[in-house]
Amino acid sequence: MTINELTEMMNKDRTTIYRHIRSGFVEDIDQKGNERIYVRAAKIFLIKADPDASVEQFRQAHLQVEAKKVVQILEKVGKASLP
Repeated sequence: MTINELTEMMNKDRTTIYRHIRSGFVEDIDQKGNERIYVRAAKIFLIKADPDASVEQFRQAHLQVEAKKVVQILEKVGKASLP
């Protein structure tokens, strides 16, 4: 999405969108003419006022789930490519 598309969709001003880009929540992936294309930087964001051990536990659990998904995809691809 472009900055203009983001501002319209989210009903936010350009300053707010740029602040999210600078903070790393959104990343620049391409440029088409005068417009830059942006996507979210992560699949999931955990924002907690007082970070503690539960944040790392959540992160580790999420990584395990994502790793299992990758293994399943690779297994399917491997099986699909067998004669």
